[in-house]
Amino acid sequence: MLRTISESAFAIPHTKPPLIGRHLLTRTTTMVTPQPLDQEDEDMLVPHAELPEGPQPVQGPVAFDGTPPIEVPQPMEGQEGANTAENQAVEEPQASRFTWKIETFSRQTNKKLYSDVFVVGGFKWRVLIFPKGNNVDHLSMYLDVADSTSLPYGWSRYAQFSLSVVNQIHNRSTIKKDTQHQFHARESDWGFTSFMALSELYDPGKGFIVNDTCIIEADVAVRKVVDYWTYDSKKETGYVGLKNQGATCYMNSLLQTLYHMPYFRKAVYHMPTTENDIPSGSIPLALQSLFYKLQYNETSVATKELTKSFGWDTYDSFMQHDVQELNRVLCEKLEDKMKGTVVEGTIQKLFEGHNMNYIECINVDFKSTRKESYYDLQLDVKGCRDVYESFDKYVEVERLEGDNKYHAEAHGLQEAKKGVLFIDFPPVLQLQLKRFEYDFTRDTMVKINDRYEFPLELDLDRENGKYLSPDADKSVRNLYTLHSVLVHSGGVHGGHYYAFIRPTLSDKWFKFDDERVSKEDMKRALEEQYGGEEELPQTNPGFNNAPFKFTKYSNAYMLVYIRESDKEKIICDVDEKDIAEHLRIRLKKEQEEKEDKKKYKAQAHLYTIIKVVARDADLLEQIGKDIFFDLVDHDKVRSFRIQKQLTFNLFKEEVAKEFGVPVQFQRFWFWAKRQNHTYRPNRPLTAQEETQSVGQLRELSNKTNNAELKLFLEIEIGPELHPLPPPEKSKDDILLFFKLYDPEKEQLRYVGRFFVKSSGKPSEIIAKLNERAGFSPDEEIEIYEEIKFEPNVMCERLDKRTSFRSSQIEDGDIICFQKLSQARAVDKYRYPDVPSFLEYVKNRQIVHFRSLDRPKEDDFCLELSKLHTYDDVTERVAGQIGVDDPSKIRLTPHNCYSQQPKPHPIKFRVAEHLLDMLVHYNQVSDILYYEVLDIPLPELQCLKTLKVAFHHSTKEEPVIHNIRLPKQSTVGDVLNEIKTKVELSHPDAELRLLEVFYHKIYKIFPLTEKIENINDQYWTLRAEEIPEEEKNLGPQDRLIHVYHFTKEAAQNQMQVQNFGEPFFLVIHENETLAAVKVRIQKKLEVTDDEFSKWKFAFLSLGRPEYLQDSDIVSSRFQRRDYGAWEQYLGLEHSDTTPKRSFTANQNRHTYEKPSMDGSETRSNRRNKEGGVLDQQKEAGKYSAAKRIVIAPRTVVGFGDGTAAALNAIRTGEGEKNSFDSRKACSMTDLDVGGGEGSSSAISNRAKMGKMFHNVPEDDKILLPCHGSFISKEQGESLSCNDLQLEYVKPVIDNTNGSVMIPSDIVNRGSLQYSRTLYGYFIEEKEIEFSLVNSHFRNMWKTHGVEDIMVNDKGFYFFKFKTDEGMLQALEHGPWTISNTNSPIFLKRWTPGLILDKTKRDKLKLPVWIRIYDMPLELWNKNGLNVIASMLGNPLAVDSCTARMCMNGSGRVGYARVLVDVDATGKWPDEISVSVPCGNGFSLSNLRIEYSWKPGKCSFCKVFDHTDSNCIQQKNMQKEKDNQLNEIRLKKEEEKRENKRRYKAHPHLYTLIKVARDEDLLVQIGKDIHFDIVDHDKVHCFYVKKETPFNLFKEVVAKEFGVPVQFQRFWFWAERQNHTYRPDRPLTAQEGTQSVGQLRGVSNKKKNHELKLFLEIEIGPDLRPLPPPKKNEDDILVFFKLYDPEKEQLRYVGRFFVKKSGKPSEIISKLNERAGFSPDEEIELYEEIKFEPSVMCFLLDKTTSFGSSQIEDGDIICFQKLSQARAVDKYRYPDVPSFLEYVKNRQIVHFRSLDRPKEDDFCLELSRLHTYDDVTERVAGQIGVDDPSKIRLTPHNCYSQQPNLHPIKFRAAEHLLDMLVHYNQDQAVEELQAFRFTWKIETFSQQVNKKLYSDVFVVGDFKWRVLIFPKGNNVDHLSMYLDVADSTSLPYGWSRYAQFSLSVVNQIHNRSTIKKDTQHQFHARESDWGFTSFMALSELYDPGKGFIVNDTCIIEADILVEKVAVAQHPLDMPVHDNQVAAILF
Repeated sequence: MLRTISESAFAIPHTKPPLIGRHLLTRTTTMVTPQPLDQEDEDMLVPHAELPEGPQPVQGPVAFDGTPPIEVPQPMEGQEGANTAENQAVEEPQASRFTWKIETFSRQTNKKLYSDVFVVGGFKWRVLIFPKGNNVDHLSMYLDVADSTSLPYGWSRYAQFSLSVVNQIHNRSTIKKDTQHQFHARESDWGFTSFMALSELYDPGKGFIVNDTCIIEADVAVRKVVDYWTYDSKKETGYVGLKNQGATCYMNSLLQTLYHMPYFRKAVYHMPTTENDIPSGSIPLALQSLFYKLQYNETSVATKELTKSFGWDTYDSFMQHDVQELNRVLCEKLEDKMKGTVVEGTIQKLFEGHNMNYIECINVDFKSTRKESYYDLQLDVKGCRDVYESFDKYVEVERLEGDNKYHAEAHGLQEAKKGVLFIDFPPVLQLQLKRFEYDFTRDTMVKINDRYEFPLELDLDRENGKYLSPDADKSVRNLYTLHSVLVHSGGVHGGHYYAFIRPTLSDKWFKFDDERVSKEDMKRALEEQYGGEEELPQTNPGFNNAPFKFTKYSNAYMLVYIRESDKEKIICDVDEKDIAEHLRIRLKKEQEEKEDKKKYKAQAHLYTIIKVVARDADLLEQIGKDIFFDLVDHDKVRSFRIQKQLTFNLFKEEVAKEFGVPVQFQRFWFWAKRQNHTYRPNRPLTAQEETQSVGQLRELSNKTNNAELKLFLEIEIGPELHPLPPPEKSKDDILLFFKLYDPEKEQLRYVGRFFVKSSGKPSEIIAKLNERAGFSPDEEIEIYEEIKFEPNVMCERLDKRTSFRSSQIEDGDIICFQKLSQARAVDKYRYPDVPSFLEYVKNRQIVHFRSLDRPKEDDFCLELSKLHTYDDVTERVAGQIGVDDPSKIRLTPHNCYSQQPKPHPIKFRVAEHLLDMLVHYNQVSDILYYEVLDIPLPELQCLKTLKVAFHHSTKEEPVIHNIRLPKQSTVGDVLNEIKTKVELSHPDAELRLLEVFYHKIYKIFPLTEKIENINDQYWTLRAEEIPEEEKNLGPQDRLIHVYHFTKEAAQNQMQVQNFGEPFFLVIHENETLAAVKVRIQKKLEVTDDEFSKWKFAFLSLGRPEYLQDSDIVSSRFQRRDYGAWEQYLGLEHSDTTPKRSFTANQNRHTYEKPSMDGSETRSNRRNKEGGVLDQQKEAGKYSAAKRIVIAPRTVVGFGDGTAAALNAIRTGEGEKNSFDSRKACSMTDLDVGGGEGSSSAISNRAKMGKMFHNVPEDDKILLPCHGSFISKEQGESLSCNDLQLEYVKPVIDNTNGSVMIPSDIVNRGSLQYSRTLYGYFIEEKEIEFSLVNSHFRNMWKTHGVEDIMVNDKGFYFFKFKTDEGMLQALEHGPWTISNTNSPIFLKRWTPGLILDKTKRDKLKLPVWIRIYDMPLELWNKNGLNVIASMLGNPLAVDSCTARMCMNGSGRVGYARVLVDVDATGKWPDEISVSVPCGNGFSLSNLRIEYSWKPGKCSFCKVFDHTDSNCIQQKNMQKEKDNQLNEIRLKKEEEKRENKRRYKAHPHLYTLIKVARDEDLLVQIGKDIHFDIVDHDKVHCFYVKKETPFNLFKEVVAKEFGVPVQFQRFWFWAERQNHTYRPDRPLTAQEGTQSVGQLRGVSNKKKNHELKLFLEIEIGPDLRPLPPPKKNEDDILVFFKLYDPEKEQLRYVGRFFVKKSGKPSEIISKLNERAGFSPDEEIELYEEIKFEPSVMCFLLDKTTSFGSSQIEDGDIICFQKLSQARAVDKYRYPDVPSFLEYVKNRQIVHFRSLDRPKEDDFCLELSRLHTYDDVTERVAGQIGVDDPSKIRLTPHNCYSQQPNLHPIKFRAAEHLLDMLVHYNQDQAVEELQAFRFTWKIETFSQQVNKKLYSDVFVVGDFKWRVLIFPKGNNVDHLSMYLDVADSTSLPYGWSRYAQFSLSVVNQIHNRSTIKKDTQHQFHARESDWGFTSFMALSELYDPGKGFIVNDTCIIEADILVEKVAVAQHPLDMPVHDNQVAAILF
């Protein structure tokens, strides 16, 4: 019910803005079928509620942070289009201004005022204001329909209006707000709750009220709206529309445009299709079908078949796809399909035009031109007045001069002119208007709503053909007439498409708006789509004559022109003869079927569907095949469609005809859905019911109202198979159904049904069952009852000796049976009994296994169980493929999103069950990948495989060996293994292992180095014999590196390029180059002719110094050994060696499966690759090219011509694809489709823009710009001709399917990056590139930094001019960015690096380390190696350290070394070294200092994150939490189900609350201190009243696992002192009564509750024992132990004592319970009561319990006597003082009066503390000597501020007096926290505007989450926390909550979006939250991970305090929990 304004006293507040209207939900009417609101929704639409303070916007679509929106208001097609004037109105707007002068304004006493009525658009309006605000401190103002109560049904009117408060002093200061609304009977007013602040309105100086008069103005413009339901497009216009699938209006407008080009339509009809084609799989057929229906249908046409033929799913239909992209893709597809047909070339003939890109030199005779084709043209809107100005801009000439000169081939750099001219225009000219641009300053997409005019006739020959090239055909007249205008209405984040078309090019225009087609005039189609602002005329000028303007968000987006000379050909006739006959027949048949279906639906309300399970045949056929649980699948039984009014007896005659069973032999049963979700026959129809109509019977049986009546037909068959009359059924008869299970066949089948007596026993029917099963009569069988199967299987064995009634067997139950002998043969069968078989059936899973080598093909399928273990699965796989050892099977899971194997296989037995292997996030896959290993997986996981190339000393060809050893093996072990595989030159030859990369030797591995961390994936490992000469080096000999190299020109300079095999060479002292050359020629076996061409050079840091034969080589190499990139002897000659690579670049799929002999010769490898290389050479030349990043729209899915070019290059299709620079638009050409809930399209465009915005100009990026690429680095313009791409046939590696790149391409391409460092920030902080760029350019200016780049993975690249500068930058690190603590980690770039965040080395990081106190004798390379290796893997040293090691002079204070430190290792601050000294060793301690210690994760042992943000730890914890949560949820679900039943029929149920010792143990000392238990926190049972208590005990036995015979229950009783204790045990007689009777015995409140205490005795072996016999002298006493040291009271158990006994007799037993020594003296107290005051008395140990009046249920507290007497030692030494403290304790928050919002400190006090006690504690806390100088001020609970008056000295007697404010004590309960998780499935299909979660309880109050899936009138998800029962809250209720709301990211949990806030909830402000929580575009983006499998997960974390109300301090309720209060 929609409540009126007068009913809003208790209205729900406006806590979910943006609020334009006064209703809670500001609505946007939609273009799709409006859903009628149900009653619940109506109740929520409450007008005029309060807008509270806090994080809430107050008007319009304002962001949460208060910033105004970019564009307001705007229609949103996320709800499929707002009903703006553009898409609903059909008549001219009627506008008026109304002025209302309100005198004596400040003296108005009415809460609300109405203006006089005024008329606009033929309807009566008035203005409504709230002078003092509508529950807010703002003026509230609305436009109201005056006669809303008398409006006709269905009335609707759309209005744009503004409301103003006129400033009578300064007119320009008038406050004016405008909006729009669809007014109708249920929403007849709209406006602004917070129009302007009252303080501003009533300020006399402001000028809004002058002479106590206020002037209100309303400008209203109204349009009538056509009745959408009765409008007939075909009848009104002759055309039909297209249905919108959710967000496909953009496609609809394009399709209508194409359809209304008859030439195009005819071509589509002539495309060849066949009868066997399916529209959803054929675009031509789907388009033919669509066009046919548009031509001949009477109603709108669906487009689902067409979108399915595109390959779209339902989700795609709700995503925006750009119009231009769709147009191009569709045309390309059609063009391809038209090839080889009669209509080939139609697309080109219609849409293809050509232009010419040219560059013409100014000073020399040189001109470069290139011809390009286009299908559409993109025209600038921004800065252009009309189409002609856009064309002028398009052909504008650009001058290339200065730094931007053009490089002409033979003329060098020249000044030039560059531009574009058109060679020809197509017959159909499609113009895309660039309405959307990326705003770099705002970092977002924006829509250009500027006015932009387009003519009805477009003359492109104007001004002597200024747009045409000299080659253009001037005989063609380029005069065009406008055919269609595609319009986008809305903003950048949402909107709606429609089209204005004139199909015959006459003066008649039509608007095609999805399903609706309407006639329009030319002004609407043209002028009103120009954009800009709309100014409405003033028909009633008033006080303020300012024009009434609105921004027009509807404007043209695409224009289609047809050339005048071609229009006769294009606008041609199309009739049926143009349509293929098979297509006509097929479509007519479809139309007839559709009509029949429509008729069927139209008459559905007259019929009932009766589903009859006929005979036992249906059950026999289905059970064990289609189904296993329950009896039948009702969708597979015979259905009858019967008129509702037909009597059931007549229907029986129909059944008789159908089944041949006479009426008298038929008996029908109703089916019923049980509470456990099973579906069973319930009862037979009565004779009376059979006389009723089938409609009445359906209503009788069916509570879901789904027009179906489900019946079971009971037919009895005689011996001769003739039907018999059904047997009489008495009340004692039960109809049972029987299934037989055979474990040998693993088969469950139906064997019939028959009646049994409820008083009978299963043993009585065994013979009958044996007969049905075909067993011998005396066969022993096991019988089970099939109870349920969801959420888990419940099938229990039936006691054959118990009657059916006692076993609760009833009509329709299912009995399963089997041979007893089989059930016991557990070892013989997989599933020996029925329960295990049903469990198997429920969990079985068909798994498709694929070989990891062929991940797209299924190899085989296996039927497994989801509960199968890892071993079960591998055994089955091994058996399937014939592998003896299952441990050699390795499995890899499937990625459901990428449809590929996951990168990491499943480790041995890590996955517990099959289900764990199949789950990927929230999806369950049915695919696993397998590999067969040559060794068991556990062994393999302990092994490391290395691919090593062995170089024999005398043989040319190396041999590749796969060495597999344990991970802890050393390099020495590897070499020993190689020795066993190779032929050595002599037995004693020694080997070494080298690391070779890029034709340089980087490392000789020490023999002791562990192989675990050696990476052979990107580096070549080379083993070789150590030459004898190297073993015997003389003191002056040097071992140097020798590399081959060539010099190549790159970047205008010569660069060194290495190639070939590097090697070591020994050079001797004073040896000349001539002598060295002789040895080298001999070693390399080079001919004299060839060797004479070689040059020799000394290379240092990449710079060659050529040597002469007489030069002494050793003089250049002063050190004994060198690094790979430092100094070497270079052999310069041409590279004639075959291009082959030995880099071990294998993945895990290959390197762990070596060849049979483990080796591969180099010659074999060359033979394999030789053919490939020959093919490469034949295909064409390879050249190194710069990295090209192209900015056209296609790169991010925008779809234009560049896609084809790039795709062809990528896939190898096409030949010499030229790059279309026109189609590859510049960054400002990024186009956006706009609206319809568009998320991915717009966000991708925004990302694209952002990506290019962040990339520096000189990052080798070539951005297309008017036909050329601009390269800042070269300082010149590069034409597309300068970078001509050509087709190169890809060469595929058959082993892994990758494209093989020739090494010469890599080598040449690497030249320009030879002096490049790369780095990254390990903590992945978001650091702007501009900051990094400017910082390092300044820092490294002296080092010669040349260029800085970044890729999208966050890797930075730094290019240097010289090697020296690069190495200086590397050694002077670490480098950090200002204001950040995270350094950038730098390494030298080398080819082959895979720069991926996931592949960063997280185990090791390079860190600069200082080593102090180094002994001088260790200042050398070897000494440093030894010391640094203790810390990690040494990489480099700084120059000072190098100088000290080489020259023995320099900085001796410390050595600075760059070391790869290990995340798994320790970071010692000191290391000890033992240095040989004489005959012994001297011990030196070296101090270690780290430049930076990165954070690392102790769990993952990696550096890239810390423990606090470890996803793995969180996921593990989350997994545990989820498992516990699942268990909890299941139990809660059962409780809720019981509770629902209880609430639905409370008179039928009793609520039994059972407390046990476990509850006391958990609660006492934590939740409670007084009494024994909180009954609201114990286990509850909802039991039918008539249930015997003895049966209830069986339920308890199942729940608690305590057999019935060990249970004894006690009644609870409330005593006169208001305590609640166990009173007496139930008698045997009471045990036989019903629970309802027992409730009446025990419960005097008559509240349907029965409270019991369950006494369970536990024996020494922790097993239950029978309860001890209790006589009259026995008393059950409960004991609590108090520890004053810990201030802790806890429960220690209960036992019986004798009345005549004394406390002294149980002291030893209590000491044992407490853990004291047996002779410990203790003090005993009786806890008597706690309200209104604590009463706890000392118990005399010498007096009997009877004399002390101790009785059943009493509580005795005890403690050590010594502690009770230590009064000075403890705060609360004894039990009474502690209980007194607990009752009165109070946590008080103290705040300085200067900072009243911030807590300074908290103190725990007692409410009985005196004034002096409090001030002394405060003085002591803040260090004030004199407590009398402390003045306290109480807290005002209403204003949340300090009171005006402080507390006078000692005026307040106790603390409690200080805390009380009027009648409200500010004490609150302990904080209560809770997390609620809400999974919303089918999220994108939700049609309700708002969704409420289930109710959950926090702080004893009910809460729920409220969301708006499509936004609360904003383009963001809106989300709030709501008090569920706000309408029933008690007066004055209040609750403060801190809470956060989250949308969980289901792919990357760290990306979860979470927002938190706080609010004081009360009756008038019962909800609070975030209107703009997150952008809808981000939410609905499938790649973001917020919606997975169409499921969204919402989480709410709530922390609650409850404000308690007390009338007087003496009436203050006692709280066991700590309480809090505030004093200043």
